Amino acid sequence: LVVADWSADGEGAAGPPLAERFTAGDAAENLRTAGFRVVHEAVRPETFLVVAERERGGTASEREREGTPTP
Repeated sequence: LVVADWSADGEGAAGPPLAERFTAGDAAENLRTAGFRVVHEAVRPETFLVVAERERGGTASEREREGTPTP
């Protein structure tokens, strides 16, 4: 899965208002919670890219129920 979006860390010179954006860290954390493993992050002044792949164990709550450690 690849997420490319406007960064909340940008200056807001282009793209949506800063209040409507999120950071690469926010995106990565949400992907991990949804059961993905982040394999690459890149941040530019106004945009970011996060590449992730599905974890074999499912979502964080599924792993927790199964007793599998959450990364």
